[in-house]
Amino acid sequence: MPHSDDNEWLRKRLDTIIQLLIENGPGGASTTTSKIEKLLTMGFTQSEVAQVLGKKLNYVTAVVSGKKAPKAKQKKIPAAHPAPSTGEEGADL
Repeated sequence: MPHSDDNEWLRKRLDTIIQLLIENGPGGASTTTSKIEKLLTMGFTQSEVAQVLGKKLNYVTAVVSGKKAPKAKQKKIPAAHPAPSTGEEGADL
């Protein structure tokens, strides 16, 4: 029966291979967020993604929930344009 040290060594090596494939494969993921998205798309659970990337589960969960949550609409700040003329200015001609 294999030792847990052997399993840990193998898991770390496989995690490294997965990371390299994600970064260098077709449509390579360069950011942590894109790596998370790619692994989830491949069928990994959030817990597995956290383990592969060496992140805490809370981090992965926060990234996932941030992608699902609708972004708040930002208030549009009007550009600094002069107010439209009412026609009263310069009417004394």
